[in-house]
Amino acid sequence: MTDSIEQRDREVLSVLVEQGGETTTSTLRDRILWMNQPSQSSYRLDKLDDMGLVSATSGVSDGSYVTRRVQLTDSGREFVDNHDIETGDPNCEDRLNKLEAKNKSLQKQVAAQQAVIDEIERVFDDLGINMNVEKIMRDAVEIENM
Repeated sequence: MTDSIEQRDREVLSVLVEQGGETTTSTLRDRILWMNQPSQSSYRLDKLDDMGLVSATSGVSDGSYVTRRVQLTDSGREFVDNHDIETGDPNCEDRLNKLEAKNKSLQKQVAAQQAVIDEIERVFDDLGINMNVEKIMRDAVEIENM
């Protein structure tokens, strides 16, 4: 059954390990970016509970809802001990690398667009056409407002 464990399941287990094996759904939602809706935490915790890796219980105190408590079971601790469950911010380095790659890609796109603009300005200069983009934009707005 633990063959179907996903990265998000691992993130929950990682936070549980960091919290000494027990925490609340509020803490999980504070620590895991994608788990910002109660339905997301409920689905994930129910799945891990069904797998026997966690025990998730909710309580009622004086008629008001008490946040759900989650703790690693013995099977959950065994799973964590036998698998590569990273603690800290899961996938932080991967996410940073992806963001840096995206940033480089966007910088290349901007540079390519700037090169096109520079080439157009050069052609206009060669033709003796004054290409004042700011003036053209102001003129266009004035015409539109007429």
